[in-house]
Amino acid sequence: MAIMADNLVIVDTNILLYLCNDNAAIKQASLQKVKSLRSGGFSLVVSEQIIREFLVAQTNIQKIARKFDTIKLNDDLQFILHNFSIIWPDLKSVMFLQELISRYNMQGKIIHDANIVAVAKQNNVSKILTNNAADFLFALKEGFEIITL
Repeated sequence: MAIMADNLVIVDTNILLYLCNDNAAIKQASLQKVKSLRSGGFSLVVSEQIIREFLVAQTNIQKIARKFDTIKLNDDLQFILHNFSIIWPDLKSVMFLQELISRYNMQGKIIHDANIVAVAKQNNVSKILTNNAADFLFALKEGFEIITL
């Protein structure tokens, strides 16, 4: 089992969406939380899956608004790449994902969240910043801490 680093926090997709949101109140609340964590000595990371989920969600939002803006999408991606370290899956994270699926009898979309947890664990991350704590309740049993806005 990997030893977890106390100062690493993985940032969930919903927080990235809030950081790039046009709604000033939502954006400000998430920016404030990120700044607070950083000033508290935490390093913020995202996985490649979270970046992919962000891009899917942003292009869907733009599709609904009927205004696809590649410049904004590229700016948002550059913001993420410049402000968060990226962690990557490996064979051990896939094996741990398999354990999580079996242990908690997971099915469907929650497997995406389980994969975030598996990749985080293999990269020594034990904290998750999300606004959807219910998605990660199983992670509490795995020693993770959930941080919300």
